[in-house]
Amino acid sequence: MNKTTFLERFKNQIEDFEKGESIEMKTEFRKLKYWDSLTALMVISMIDDDYNISINGDDLNTLNTIQELFDFIISNQQPK
Repeated sequence: MNKTTFLERFKNQIEDFEKGESIEMKTEFRKLKYWDSLTALMVISMIDDDYNISINGDDLNTLNTIQELFDFIISNQQPK
């Protein structure tokens, strides 16, 4: 998994995201104008489907940036 791919997958979960808008790894995702409970569920589902990592709302609430979310996934991946 690399940051560029993860960031693109994250952006794809945001329904009203417009190309050209700036979202970076340091972005505080809950401060995005389009962040809501549906988007949170879509991100949780994407993480489960794409990375086979279970994350719940409480876990998500402890994280602030997309980088922290990425680090959470990395730290919870099982070695191959």
